[in-house]
Parts: sequence; C-alpha cells; structure tokens
Amino acid sequence: MQARGVDFTQEPSTQAWGGTIATFQDPDGNILTLMESRDD
Repeated sequence: MQARGVDFTQEPSTQAWGGTIATFQDPDGNILTLMESRDD
C-alpha cells in the first residue's frame, strides 16, 4: 500500500499481543485501521 501512495497516519507496527495494526486516511479524509491478528 505504501508503494501506491497510501498516507499512513500510523505506520504498520507489531503490537505486544503479536498482531499488526496500521492506520491510514483515504482520499475522502476517512480514517481507517487495518488489523492483522496472529494465529498460532
């Protein structure tokens, strides 16, 4: 997504619980959060 110019307000980062969270803004100004959980 970064390669396509997505403006992250919170860069993708690994959380203490093992998952990854990233927050970005869409072209209309909406703030979206992506979360990837860790499956063991």
